[in-house]
Amino acid sequence: MLSKCNSYYISVMIIITSLALVLPAVGATLSGKDFNPGLEYPDVAVQQQVMTVLASLDSEDATDILIQRLKQYHEPILAELLAERGDQRAVLPLIESFNASPGADSFRIAAMQALGLLQDSAAIDLIGSRLTDNNPEVSLAALEAITEIGPIANKKLLKNYKMGSSIWRGPYLQAMGGTCDPTIIDILLKDLKDPDPGMRAGAAYGLGYFAEPRIFEALTSALQDTNENVRFRAIIALGNTWDTRAVPILIGASKNDPSKRVMAKALYVWEQYHDIDAKNRIFDMADTSFDPIFSQLLSSVAKINDPRSLPILRKKLEENTLIYQYGAVIGLDKLRDNGSVSKISSFINVAKLDRNTQRLRSAAITALGNIGDRKGTDSLLEALGNEKNVAEQVLIITGQ
Repeated sequence: MLSKCNSYYISVMIIITSLALVLPAVGATLSGKDFNPGLEYPDVAVQQQVMTVLASLDSEDATDILIQRLKQYHEPILAELLAERGDQRAVLPLIESFNASPGADSFRIAAMQALGLLQDSAAIDLIGSRLTDNNPEVSLAALEAITEIGPIANKKLLKNYKMGSSIWRGPYLQAMGGTCDPTIIDILLKDLKDPDPGMRAGAAYGLGYFAEPRIFEALTSALQDTNENVRFRAIIALGNTWDTRAVPILIGASKNDPSKRVMAKALYVWEQYHDIDAKNRIFDMADTSFDPIFSQLLSSVAKINDPRSLPILRKKLEENTLIYQYGAVIGLDKLRDNGSVSKISSFINVAKLDRNTQRLRSAAITALGNIGDRKGTDSLLEALGNEKNVAEQVLIITGQ
């Protein structure tokens, strides 16, 4: 027999599912306030489902209710749903909520992405200031947001770029390239020769958004730069141009660059051209190399549809090198490997949490959720004990 709580839970889910199916027909006949009881239900999964249905509602007060909740709870799903609604009224609340949640990185990333999708110039200053955020994932989200906003962002970016320190100016150059505004090309080419390597690196990356003969030549020349980071960004930029002339250059860099980091990136980008030689070299290096710098190649191994992928990733999972284990978890997540559940679960309990072990732990939680193995979920929840927020995250990911 169902308990009263379980019975109510099922009733709520049936109602929500029914609403989701009939929303196109009922249109504006429903009001956002009709969903308030569901938003107050104690189960997080129910609340999120209610918010999703609410966001689909053709009702003016639906956005107001989502914004009001955003001011109280800085939940990533709220940023995503507000972006989907495309209502500019969400811009300032998103900015305020971002500033009020310095430690909530998952929300900050979602807010950056939402502000980019809403494409409002009021958000440019905040987005620009996060191009050098302490969390690289937030910085990447800010860069992507600037590219979404497009050339309109360049007026403010260019002003701040001229006034800022060299630490800021490199990321600003990168972002200005991302707007795909051709008027910025000459600035990028000029700064590719700047004495500051940070400036040269930002300019190199920014040039990768354009396809012009002079840009290809400039990026090729940048691979002779004495600074490793400049060469690294030039490799990424060459890959972004999708110019087949880059293949022999990438091959050379993957074998001869003095930096292992640049070699690994060149090989990774080379494989994106679906070259069979690149694929074979990746498998060889991922299987035999014990240098952690090549751990990023494990993600390439995972995405390549080849029977050699699984044993290599399982082997790296057993190695006592954190960065290899992290790469292997990401790869095995992509392959949905049930056979690795027990080992991945062991990464949840760690004696000391620093930035790297936290990344591994987070990746393990996500992988176990995506793999969807009930045994793995049970062991994960048991290990988590009273860590309610993380436990809820697992339940939401697995849909349980």
